[in-house]
Amino acid sequence: MPLAPPHAALAAALLFAALTGCAGHNRADPSAPPRPPLSLGEESPPEPLAAAEAVSPAPRSANLRIVSGDGKDDRLRREVAPLPEDRRPPRVRAAWAESLMNASGEPVSLDDLALSESGDLVMLRSVTYADRVITTFEPPLIVLPATLSPGGESHTQRLTFTVHPMDDPSAIRDQGPATQTITLEAEQTVLAPDPIPAARVRINLALSLQAAKVSKSTRAWYARTTPTPAAIPPLGVIAEETDERVTVLGITARRTQRLVILDASPPQPR
Repeated sequence: MPLAPPHAALAAALLFAALTGCAGHNRADPSAPPRPPLSLGEESPPEPLAAAEAVSPAPRSANLRIVSGDGKDDRLRREVAPLPEDRRPPRVRAAWAESLMNASGEPVSLDDLALSESGDLVMLRSVTYADRVITTFEPPLIVLPATLSPGGESHTQRLTFTVHPMDDPSAIRDQGPATQTITLEAEQTVLAPDPIPAARVRINLALSLQAAKVSKSTRAWYARTTPTPAAIPPLGVIAEETDERVTVLGITARRTQRLVILDASPPQPR
């Protein structure tokens, strides 16, 4: 799973905080110097990446750390648990909830995720607690297609984002069309905190709402290795770099950049 889905929880929290004009951290200065680069090995041609092998619905937890950009040095905790039956959609291979908490244990976001019948990893909805909003997607947002193949061909999805207030989920705060492209770029080892071979995936998202336009570029590194012992599920995303811009009337109102990594030890079964 993405640290920042994309992938998933952190990415959604950042995106929808920007949409509603609220943020849990100080805003990044658009004129600030570039972030330090992620410690990476040499690139090599990519191999096919299957969503069902890259992520797992097994209950587990992981510690994350923001190493540069907005919220630098903050530590987060990700928890994965089965999705309650009343939120589980029909005809899926698996469904689970992924929550993100800050160092004080306060909730940041909650994402409902599933492996579809076709094998796609999809996000069904995302809750962002600081802004008290629930975001839904029609059709569900594809975080990772069933299979990403080498050769530079991108997976493109067009969908609608709808933002609801938590106090009245039937109401609509904002809504608009979005286009997302996902591309398998390369094999590349993430060298810190421990060397882990990974597949690098590029995600570009463009979203138009009534109040603003959002463009977000993400690079996510999905671990290729299986942890030892084998009972531990796949590591999923071990590093994620995001660059998001929010524009109003053509003027950049907010830019958020972040690099998040899996912190020290791999996730452990609960």
